[in-house]
Amino acid sequence: MKLVMSSWYNEPKFSFKISHKVDNLIRDLIIEDILKPRNIYRKTDVDFVCIEITTGKSVKKAFLSEPIFDKKNNFTTYRFWLPYEEIVYSKDSIKSYINSIFLILTDFLRIYDIEASEVDKLKSKIEIIVLNNDDYLYDDQNDDLDIGSIISDLGIE
Repeated sequence: MKLVMSSWYNEPKFSFKISHKVDNLIRDLIIEDILKPRNIYRKTDVDFVCIEITTGKSVKKAFLSEPIFDKKNNFTTYRFWLPYEEIVYSKDSIKSYINSIFLILTDFLRIYDIEASEVDKLKSKIEIIVLNNDDYLYDDQNDDLDIGSIISDLGIE
């Protein structure tokens, strides 16, 4: 199993001004600190699991949607619905974004028998790295995705 993160915004003008570096760090540390040590990569029947970050005007609290199964490509997507206004209008949108993701991540990782305390440790680690670190600020001029690293992460040549 490979874990990927993406964003999908189905309403015009409803997205988060959060650097992709934050999502990449979250994904990388889920893999390194939780999935790999427990050999979860080898214990699943799917090739890819996608955490898809999304929002909308009507989303008032964070929730995890039912998984979407693509049997043909052996791909499962879990949508993490984040509260738009709560994040965008908060004093610290990155912290609010991280909090919302980790509320859902606790439920998501329960699928793999991961305790909430492990998720809390991961959240603390992410906050220490990201908060008050200018490298993780959104910059619409310089926040280009590194497509090469994405392709490499997916194992595509």
